[in-house]
Amino acid sequence: MYGPSSADHASATCRALLDVIPEEAAELRIGNPYYQIVFEKRNYEGIYGQAYSFTLADAVEDCTEWIVHWEPFVEYVRLK
Repeated sequence: MYGPSSADHASATCRALLDVIPEEAAELRIGNPYYQIVFEKRNYEGIYGQAYSFTLADAVEDCTEWIVHWEPFVEYVRLK
């Protein structure tokens, strides 16, 4: 089940991955021959969280996903 703890963990993992990428890097990309993760921006904006594209060799190609930050999401749902 997804909830605050899993969302917080995903958000922390996202920040940790972005911290590995040097500030001067031309692309926000990490990976190896088997997978690639490419972030659109170093900092997210809005309620939808951090967008990234995921590629897994021979299985998934350039699939855009979002790490949704829990508190803004909950607040958005409450407003609806």
